[in-house]
Amino acid sequence: MTERVIKFRQPIFNHGEFVKWHYWGFVNDGEFTGVIPPIDEAAKNSQQFTGLMDSKGKEIYEGDIIHHLEYGGNWEVVYSLENTGYDLTNGAHSMHLGSGCCPNLEVIGNIYQNPELLAVTS
Repeated sequence: MTERVIKFRQPIFNHGEFVKWHYWGFVNDGEFTGVIPPIDEAAKNSQQFTGLMDSKGKEIYEGDIIHHLEYGGNWEVVYSLENTGYDLTNGAHSMHLGSGCCPNLEVIGNIYQNPELLAVTS
């Protein structure tokens, strides 16, 4: 049985502009690293690691923008209360994010650094 990795990334902003990621949780051999204050803002903006890797071995986090190699288009990784797990959504459609689809996914950005990748094109 594989141990579930519990970690998050917290976006750090300076005057409303994204600067970098702060990774927190159990990120170093079982050692816990905490969020950067203010805690309320950190909790609201932090994105959880899904436990999955894309086709190139890159970690997939909530808020990532994914290019779906089989279905095409760009999709956002979101947490679904209804499915109690992660989904991919393109605004019009949603699908469950499961380990079986990862060979068809490539992380191409995230909602803070690349929001234009989710723009609907006609």
